[in-house]
Amino acid sequence: VESFQYLVNDCLPSNQSEVHIHIDYPFPDECNTAFEVVNGYSDISTLNATDSSDYYDASQCDTTNLGAMHNDIWLRYVACGDGELLIDTCGLVDFDSDLVIYQGDCCGLEQISCNGDATGCKGNSSVTLAGVETGMQYFIRLGGSNDTAMGSGTIYFDGPLGDCVVTCFCDIQVDGVVNVSDLLIILEQWGYTCGVADLNVDGIVDITDFLLVIGSWGPCEQ
Repeated sequence: VESFQYLVNDCLPSNQSEVHIHIDYPFPDECNTAFEVVNGYSDISTLNATDSSDYYDASQCDTTNLGAMHNDIWLRYVACGDGELLIDTCGLVDFDSDLVIYQGDCCGLEQISCNGDATGCKGNSSVTLAGVETGMQYFIRLGGSNDTAMGSGTIYFDGPLGDCVVTCFCDIQVDGVVNVSDLLIILEQWGYTCGVADLNVDGIVDITDFLLVIGSWGPCEQ
């Protein structure tokens, strides 16, 4: 938890206020703290994760021994083009890993694929999505098959190439700049307990999220 102080610069007497925010999560433990990943290898660990309560449907992959998704973590991939996306932990993690893939957002997840054991992967998993679309976001949920299956390693992504927007924290609109469009999303979701506008992940969209957008105003940097 970090904090910052601010004064309202409106030429009127003002009390100094302090805002507390959560930064640098040690792991993406829930959907709304999912780490953004890109093509290539990403380091992961489930050692400090907890069990998420989000629903998953094992019948989509009932021949692959999908387990209980213990100590699951969450990743987010935004497609830069149309085509095929490979998500792979085969031989890359040191525990029996399972994968569940969703599209949509954290307030309305739609499961589109899953895998428990890929052939020849010694308990690790692999998923290929055949029809990813440019600009669509996909949530990758990685967990252990049982309550002792946890560990570390890497996960590999190989998706379609294209010109992706350079985004950043507080760029809720995902258009490469923090501006009035992002403020409008904050206002639209004001008071919500779930949504992309809950930037500090405290369970409610409020003035703290509004101030975070103001503090990040301008174009996202490369």
